[in-house]
Amino acid sequence: MRLSIIIPVYNVEKYILMCLRSVLENNLREEDFEIIVVDDESPDGSIAIVREVTAGFPNIRIISQQNTGISGARNSGIRNAQGRFIMFIDSDDWIKPDSLLNMLRLCEDSDLDILEFGIEKRNNDGSVGGTFSASTNGNVLNGTDYYKQIRYVNSVFNKIYRREFVETLQLFFAEKIYVEDFELNTRAFLVAKRVMAIPDLVYQYRQSDNSITRTTDTGKKKKMIDDHVVVLQKTDALYREETDSEKKAFLGERMSFLVVSIFYLMLKNQYSFDDMKEMRKELTRQGIYHIDFPVHQKNKNVFRKILLKNFTLLSLLRNLSRKRPT
Repeated sequence: MRLSIIIPVYNVEKYILMCLRSVLENNLREEDFEIIVVDDESPDGSIAIVREVTAGFPNIRIISQQNTGISGARNSGIRNAQGRFIMFIDSDDWIKPDSLLNMLRLCEDSDLDILEFGIEKRNNDGSVGGTFSASTNGNVLNGTDYYKQIRYVNSVFNKIYRREFVETLQLFFAEKIYVEDFELNTRAFLVAKRVMAIPDLVYQYRQSDNSITRTTDTGKKKKMIDDHVVVLQKTDALYREETDSEKKAFLGERMSFLVVSIFYLMLKNQYSFDDMKEMRKELTRQGIYHIDFPVHQKNKNVFRKILLKNFTLLSLLRNLSRKRPT
């Protein structure tokens, strides 16, 4: 088995057919790949559709489990995977046809730990809402060098991972949290020895109105911020154990990015300045208010240098952002 494709399924009866067909209409032989559909106790008709579509395909397995969220479903997929390489597809997304064979050959021929490929964001009307694409021009880099030179996105769905690499390093997802992809990829790129990027726009990402970045649910917004703190704590623990200067710099940038994201989200979600001061106090108390490492995104680096190092300016910016035009 060359490739295991893991698809968590929960409440996606509108989209799952398109997702599955995009994989089945690819250019791999049936015996070369498997699809592992993880039924995360989906309450709708998603799994009935999966059973109907996949009848007669011996390389498609359905694993049913009690609901654990997308991370738990992906972890179940990893534990059951038999392929030499693993990739993840979210069940409301899809991939372009005839894209898998070329990527799989690259993984095999270059003995890669991670291959990263391009993304097209798709609006609800099917139009392209943006693209992410980069390339190492055929070069293979270690994880930290790759991170310094090439940055796609922090998601796992635009990557193929070598299964032995994942299992040896116990690269399972932290469950029941947001930002789980960022956390896993921090550990993955910290130790990866062979990483390559190709510009092919393979992954088709559906921009959902229900996504965490667009939600109006205040509880989910708070959990997103709290989970950034959890991932920051985990990253700080890695940083304190690390002795290699390049790896420490990699982890430092990741921590600065998380701290900036915490206060960026608090500002966006109209938290009070007292709440922001309390958050800074708590992060400082824990020794994780890391703002001294430059962040690669220019706008967030400006936020770090100007606002987080001159904290009272956040209050002024918050007041400006609350004003409404007359």
